[in-house]
Amino acid sequence: MLSINIMGIEPHKVSRDLKGYSILIYGDPKTGKTTTAAKFPNSLLLAFEKGFKAIPGVLAQPLNTWPDMLRVVKQLDTEEAKNKYETIIIDTADLAYDATEAYICSLHGVDSIGDIGYGKGYSEAAREFDKVLQKLRNLDYGVVLISHAQDRTITDEQGKEFNKITSTLGNTPRKIVNRFVDIMGYARIVQVPEVGEKTYLYMRATIRFEAGSRFPFTPPYIEFGYKNLVDSIADAIEKQAAEDPESVVDYQIKSPIVEEKTWEDVLEDFNKIAKTLMEKDKKNKDKIARVVERHIGKGRKVNELDANNKDIVELINEELEEIV
Repeated sequence: MLSINIMGIEPHKVSRDLKGYSILIYGDPKTGKTTTAAKFPNSLLLAFEKGFKAIPGVLAQPLNTWPDMLRVVKQLDTEEAKNKYETIIIDTADLAYDATEAYICSLHGVDSIGDIGYGKGYSEAAREFDKVLQKLRNLDYGVVLISHAQDRTITDEQGKEFNKITSTLGNTPRKIVNRFVDIMGYARIVQVPEVGEKTYLYMRATIRFEAGSRFPFTPPYIEFGYKNLVDSIADAIEKQAAEDPESVVDYQIKSPIVEEKTWEDVLEDFNKIAKTLMEKDKKNKDKIARVVERHIGKGRKVNELDANNKDIVELINEELEEIV
């Protein structure tokens, strides 16, 4: 049975219910990033950075390692947790990714991610970090990621250098996070004439800083605060609804369910399917070999692979099931 069925897909609609969206808030120190994030409904703060001690009422779980994160995600995959929490805050995404790299290093028994040959360590860390973010999304939690700001030197296509403000995330996690979030906001304190200091959240990119939104009617910036942020998203959705009423609904959009199996389950499935084919006809051995070779190369065996190859073996299993 296929784990994905494209024939049952319905047209996607944007939800007015903000619970399931994901946001990156990055910016200068003391701009209220964590304080604002903690106001999201029924939030759980996963604190790799212990900056929550001055926030009253916050539900915070300090984390030191990536296995700590994996334990939390496992608990979040329960009805009890889903009834208690709606929003997961990761503070900071930078330290969370650092913990991911440390975890991959420990698996390989090395001190530095670069010591894992041929860039394999970097790839494994990226996959692991992305997998956990996607897991939270698939569990229908809203996710708020927090990072700091830095002024980076960028080189354009013509080789010209210019400065741009981005999050302090490294290139790999920044690409993952930027792709993952629905809104990327840059928080900055500015001097307003005759008023004094105000903190703004910029949600549309300029040549000077990174920002962005999947909602086409999001304003370029707002005065930073939880209510203003929620109202700006709601207004953007209502403007979209005015253009296309059928594209917006009031309820939370549930993520499509895709069956996830463990590596052990996938390997067991392969062995069962291969056994069934061989019992039906010994000549099926050649068919099995051709399918396996097409996916993982000549001379390699499925039982010699590891969990990093789970998706490939699932494809092999689906092809063999068609033969059955």
